[in-house]
Amino acid sequence: MRLIALLSGGKDSLYAAIYAQYVLGHEIVAAVNLYPTGPERPPEAVAGTDLVAWTDEVDSAMFQSVGAHVVGAAYADCLPSSIRWYRAAFEALEFHTDHGLRYRLAPHASALETPADEVATLHRVVGALLDNFEVQGLARPEGLLSGAILSDYQRLRIEHVASQHQLVSVAPLWRRDARELFDSICALGIEAIIVKVASLGLDMAHLGKSLYQVREHLMQLETRYGVHCLGEGGEYETLVLDSPWFRQRLVIDASSPVDHGSGSAYLRIERFHCEEKPAAMRADQQAQFSDWMQRERARPLWVFPLPLNGISFRKSIPTVLAPAGDANASAAERTPRSPMFQVRYRERLWHLSDDHRFYVAVCWVESSADVATHPTDPRCAVLAPPGEAARQTELLLLHLRQRWPDAACRPFQCLLFLANMQDFAAVNAVYAHYFAAEDAPPVRCCVQVASLPHPTSLVQLEVFAESVDLHGKGIHVQSLSLWAPACIGPYSQARIQHQGTTLYLSGMLALFPGTGEIPEGLSLPAQIEACLWNANRVVEALDDRGMKRPWQCRLCIAWYKAGSRDSAETHGRLIHEMLHKRLPRAQRFVLGVPQLPRNALVELQFVYERREAEFHGTHCPVIPQIAHDFLSWDTEDFEGAPQKLDASPGSSFHVCIPVLIPHSVYGSACTRLRCYLPPGKAPDKPSAL
Repeated sequence: MRLIALLSGGKDSLYAAIYAQYVLGHEIVAAVNLYPTGPERPPEAVAGTDLVAWTDEVDSAMFQSVGAHVVGAAYADCLPSSIRWYRAAFEALEFHTDHGLRYRLAPHASALETPADEVATLHRVVGALLDNFEVQGLARPEGLLSGAILSDYQRLRIEHVASQHQLVSVAPLWRRDARELFDSICALGIEAIIVKVASLGLDMAHLGKSLYQVREHLMQLETRYGVHCLGEGGEYETLVLDSPWFRQRLVIDASSPVDHGSGSAYLRIERFHCEEKPAAMRADQQAQFSDWMQRERARPLWVFPLPLNGISFRKSIPTVLAPAGDANASAAERTPRSPMFQVRYRERLWHLSDDHRFYVAVCWVESSADVATHPTDPRCAVLAPPGEAARQTELLLLHLRQRWPDAACRPFQCLLFLANMQDFAAVNAVYAHYFAAEDAPPVRCCVQVASLPHPTSLVQLEVFAESVDLHGKGIHVQSLSLWAPACIGPYSQARIQHQGTTLYLSGMLALFPGTGEIPEGLSLPAQIEACLWNANRVVEALDDRGMKRPWQCRLCIAWYKAGSRDSAETHGRLIHEMLHKRLPRAQRFVLGVPQLPRNALVELQFVYERREAEFHGTHCPVIPQIAHDFLSWDTEDFEGAPQKLDASPGSSFHVCIPVLIPHSVYGSACTRLRCYLPPGKAPDKPSAL
């Protein structure tokens, strides 16, 4: 992929650029640097804004300011000549600091004719850069690279800017082990000095020292006080003077420490110059760089049972969804009308208590058109009207929005069932339009099923919602990294619900995080291991170590691509055996379907819990339990008015398990699992197939 690198002058952004190019195989074609400058006078429209009045140091949570004048004057001569260098000044710190899950402009941002805060400036300079590439007839960059490691604040804003320009956000260092990364930066031969300190255990005496000199001290501070050894909490900032990537090296001629107050200090660089590297130094750096590159390429980045050197990072570019059209336009205005249709809708709203509501809805479209839409029918692709699946999806979402029963409920999980996986891209684009505004969109699982409720149905949508007060946090990382597959789309990796007791994960595929693709030739057992690894990485990121109980997998539904009946049963038993070994405490269901996204062999759907699943006949849980406790096969009926459940002692109630279960890939009927919680009844062991 052709990337634009955000370079602050610090160690992380430079290491990320070198790593992306020489280990992951991307190509850095441009670099962007933002620096602070003071406006002539504060604009009245941004009263209360923390305006930048000096250029030595500002407390920006987005970009480094110390040494910005050095970066601007020298880096264009230090970086490889093939990299185009762009700089821009921001006049103010971000005027609307949103620490939520998604960056959005302040309500009064439209009142500013020329917003000059950090994020708006980045948006403007990236747009100008792309225009410049187009004017010169150069190939358009495809991604925006950053050195984000743990800062959601930075990552969310960079992802926002990337999405606005149809770029893929790339963050190769995201959630990498801090100590391992620190040592890798040093092993690469990056010469970086500390230019700012703002942490317990760091003072002006550490300014100007190299990473090598302060390594042991930083590790001790991390062990004793929780100081992040890479400075991800703002503990310190660095300036890179040299690296194997540089054509010239920087030399600081004169500098002085400045006490910035409140335990913060920075290094004011007064004079510096660039100088050519001696031949002996270049040879030593090249040897060190070669050793580092060999180790990093061989490092077990992933648990795939295939060598990583067989993966091409250039050929796979994730699809970035273009902004949809007018949100107020009707389905008829944006898509051609098909024959007469009827939206069928089944729903149930549980009032579990006065302030706790749990809502589930299932909807699909039935058309009077005499066309075959069964995925196994060879006429399907010919007879189904073009764009019909996307249109049905939009009708379902519009219908859902109009019939939403309770403003106090918000969706946390969606299940998307398609009659033909070839419609996935079109359906996903429409789906993204309706969930793009969500801070952390609902988790999602998508599969192709053997049949839908009506022969002309192409899409079935199931939505699960819960009271806003219980609507928990989620994780929605859209950047390509080596941590876990990115959600470059309208869904989150995971959501925590039910007052922090239950964790829902999106359907996990065997995607290699660095590319967002399934490596060729990956066997079924290897894909299962990859899915489990992906799930573990996401769960670890949401694991609050202060809790007494860690997350425990309680439910795993394995959707797998079934071929003939013999192979389907063989694969189903193999999956069940592997999951039994890896997830012994979870209820497991292995379900064959005709097709999965990305032509995967298996997709795993998980639900985790913190609490122990222990129920007694003397009470009925207030919070709906996941259907792993008491299960029976039954056809679920959503008809009827919303009901208030009887929660008296000794009673029982049922909650639908959030998944549609086809009898098999060969049958036409679809059933649901109903969850019963009768007092004193032990769960039966479910069948593997």
